[in-house]
Amino acid sequence: MQLRDPLVYKTNFRNVNLSKMDFKDIDLSGSDFGGSTLIGSTFYDCNLEGVDFINTDLSHVRFHKSNLSEAKFKKTKLQNTLFSKVDLSHAHFSKVTAMETTFDRVNLDASTFENSDFSLTYFRNTLMRNSRIKRTALPQSLSKKQMCGSRVGKKRLPNCEAVFAWDDGL
Repeated sequence: MQLRDPLVYKTNFRNVNLSKMDFKDIDLSGSDFGGSTLIGSTFYDCNLEGVDFINTDLSHVRFHKSNLSEAKFKKTKLQNTLFSKVDLSHAHFSKVTAMETTFDRVNLDASTFENSDFSLTYFRNTLMRNSRIKRTALPQSLSKKQMCGSRVGKKRLPNCEAVFAWDDGL
């Protein structure tokens, strides 16, 4: 099933099963998906700014070329989830366990990670500059260059210029 209405922003999708839905070119900014199931759904070129994914199952979901800045992920299930060419700046991740999840060419600048486990997550060409990371497991493969200026616990990493070749304005 495909949802294509371009103006559904600030919609209440709370506790709804939206599995295997295709969302394309839609403004869903400010919408509430809390407690919903979106297993196997796809978001392509969508505006999801400030969306609430609290207690949401995002297993096998694909986010591609979408704006998820300031999105809230609390107790969210991320299993085999793909974020590709996505803006997740200023996003908030709390009590999230991500298994086999991939962040590919993602902007995670100034995001917050608290009490979460991302140790089994793949970060490819992803920036997390000036992020706040507290009691969160991250994979060893993340470089300090990807995390410039971030606060890890009580320690702040040095600032630096980190620009990747893919930085095409998302």
